[in-house]
Amino acid sequence: MHHRECRISTLLFFSSYWTRPLNLNELIEELKNLHDEQLPNDIVIFPPEDTDEDSGDEDLVQISNLPGSQLRAEAITNLTRSTISDSSKDEDDIPLSHFAKNIPRLVGQLPSTKKEAESQLMQSLETDLDKFSKVRPLIDAMNQRFIDSAPQEECHSLDESMVPYYGRHGAKQFIRGKLIRWGYKFWMSITRLDYVEWFDSYQGSSTTIQGFQYLLRYLFRQFFTTLQLLEELKSKGQKGTGTIRENRLGKDCKVMVSNTLKKKERGSFDYCTAEENEIVVCKWNDSNAVSITSNSNPVFPTMQVKRYSEKDKKRVLVDQPNIIKEYNENMGGVDRADENISHYRVSIRGKK
Repeated sequence: MHHRECRISTLLFFSSYWTRPLNLNELIEELKNLHDEQLPNDIVIFPPEDTDEDSGDEDLVQISNLPGSQLRAEAITNLTRSTISDSSKDEDDIPLSHFAKNIPRLVGQLPSTKKEAESQLMQSLETDLDKFSKVRPLIDAMNQRFIDSAPQEECHSLDESMVPYYGRHGAKQFIRGKLIRWGYKFWMSITRLDYVEWFDSYQGSSTTIQGFQYLLRYLFRQFFTTLQLLEELKSKGQKGTGTIRENRLGKDCKVMVSNTLKKKERGSFDYCTAEENEIVVCKWNDSNAVSITSNSNPVFPTMQVKRYSEKDKKRVLVDQPNIIKEYNENMGGVDRADENISHYRVSIRGKK
């Protein structure tokens, strides 16, 4: 019984992502599985374009032997309550466009008609700045779905993700040292358990992203991290932690130089705290010197972690500051999401 409940909840979770029109056969099957209190009030069925509505032949046809063109006609479920009109105007005299204009559209729903899709496409093509304008409606719809179904968590990781691509495109990137060097670069916001909440494309140094309005705690890599950024987040009451490049620490940061720290034993660390804004900068000697800064996580208490020692040929215990521990526990979602996405690569290599 427990297995069945888990399966049903999983199906309901993923079914909330996408909505699509149903043909008549699928609609009948769905209605058979619903209880009386779950039945929708209104069901709107669009006939195919080549159907003669004035011939009257439709009145002589039963559902069991409808032609294939009508069985494949799209049906949209309207969940809003409608009132009965006393108008004497015959329903057959009302044009089909009247019903189409009054169908409520769900927020974030993908375009269900060719005309609607073309309208959204032409709006996105009005600007030449967006190199992903052709798929911008799809990206916006996916982000809205992701946010609506996102789990509520405190920590949110922000990092880059590479999508492999070897063709010609203005947004293609080459990043040396990455596992995927050629392809599209995307910014992604991911939870600790690798749930993708939001993503957007990188199109050059002038790229601006909107992201989220409110978050509890940011975690980011050294590409984003600066002391000024953490100070700005703290002034807005938001927490942030991230690795930082040594040339961004500034002259006022009296922390040990990385080359000096590397000569000490593994697990050694040094830190300093700014008195005016309480931003902590810590350096920890693991297999290499790691620099990290935060406006919320303290250095202490320290804990011990296992590391393999080349000298002793066995695992040994080394000290690890609390700020490093919190970062490692909550930042791994990006790598896990990259691994999951890599299993579902699209085999098409063209740009169309």
